[in-house]
Amino acid sequence: MIINDLNTKLYEGTNIFKDSTINLKEDSSFNSLYYENLNQLRFVNCIFNGNLEIENFQNKIFKLIFKDCTFNGDILITDVEIDYLHFLNTKKINDIHIDGLFKRLKFNNKQNPLSGKIDIFAIVLIELNFNDLFLEKGELNLMVNETEKDYDYQNFYSSFENAKVDNWINTRSYFPNFANFKEIQVFTKLIFNDCKFDKVVFASTDFGKSTSFNDCKFYAYTGFEECKNLNNSELKFISCKFEKYSFFDNSKFNKIEFSHSKFLEKASFENFETNNFKIHQVTFAGTAYFDDLNKTNNSVIEKWDRKTIRAIKRELVNTHNQIDYLRFKAYELNAYKKEKNKNWRDSFILFFNKHSNYFGLDWTKGFVFTGIIGLIFYLLYLCTYAIVMKNTLYFPHTIEDFFVGYLKFLNPFSLFKSPIENAETYFFPLLFFMIGKIFISYGIVQTVQAFRKFGVNGG
Repeated sequence: MIINDLNTKLYEGTNIFKDSTINLKEDSSFNSLYYENLNQLRFVNCIFNGNLEIENFQNKIFKLIFKDCTFNGDILITDVEIDYLHFLNTKKINDIHIDGLFKRLKFNNKQNPLSGKIDIFAIVLIELNFNDLFLEKGELNLMVNETEKDYDYQNFYSSFENAKVDNWINTRSYFPNFANFKEIQVFTKLIFNDCKFDKVVFASTDFGKSTSFNDCKFYAYTGFEECKNLNNSELKFISCKFEKYSFFDNSKFNKIEFSHSKFLEKASFENFETNNFKIHQVTFAGTAYFDDLNKTNNSVIEKWDRKTIRAIKRELVNTHNQIDYLRFKAYELNAYKKEKNKNWRDSFILFFNKHSNYFGLDWTKGFVFTGIIGLIFYLLYLCTYAIVMKNTLYFPHTIEDFFVGYLKFLNPFSLFKSPIENAETYFFPLLFFMIGKIFISYGIVQTVQAFRKFGVNGG
């Protein structure tokens, strides 16, 4: 059916339209005079040509439903106050602008990827439902419930579960009671500016290339668990406040940053993994748990900012997690080792600490270090002795003689007893003998220290 004059149909009392092509004129879209006595308008599998405009309409029990519809023009719904507005399984859109007060507002189109722009500036009292929204290309702008106190949100809840959006910007929005962002997928960017949340869940979410929370407040439980995008996701929290428990457990991000933010209660990052972690001027008033942070991806931690590593190390001390504390103590020292403005004395000490037992963590490095450094100075000792004596006295002629002398050289208790008799009477053999003993003793001490890393004073 083709409808060229929608207002006439509305005047006649028609409130359900199915399988129709509706041609909207520029000077005559929806005229509220023709449907102000109706309590419902329903469009099913309709095609709208032209711009759809609904303005200045108040009816608190009015229901407006679009199901399986195609919009070839723009949609402008402004200054309205109705019961609910539903867009179900929408097939096509251009630009949508919605401004008003609703008890329920829904937009779902799981099976039909859309391209366009959706702007919503609304007060929603009971239900905000964007489950299965699929905006493949374009932008979603939300400003909902801008004020916390002017309306009763006691029965309100919001859900965006399984929504897939290209670009998504939320500004000065309040999500009272419970907000469900579970399993959403962002293709390009997601921004929350000056938003407020009661209980909120972002579990199993793919935050896409860039997500930021700016000046946001989280009043109750906050869940970012099981989020998985280690390849390209970047998540930032800037000037945010977490007033209750916050959980980031078992999540994976390419990059995550917290700046100028506060955690007033427990914050948990157990089994958390990220390629780049930054913590800058963040207050953990409660306990922060970083157990098993990057336990399978340790190498990237050495590239993190040293202030971040120190902040994590401090929280590990507070939770008495000695094992991870020792790990991050080593990362902090290694990060300091890579800085350019330190003096050469620190560089010297850090170099040998890293290669002799990896800052107290790896006894095998101490064992290998002692063996190699001992071998180097043993060879220098033999060579200088042979040069001084011009091969006229004893020099190892067999493998057995060589290794017997090497083992004697490694003996830290034979400080004044050279493997070769009378070798200590010559300067250079004695010099390399003494220096070798010093490094061998150092290597043994470092090995023992690494063995004791889990002891009472190991950290």
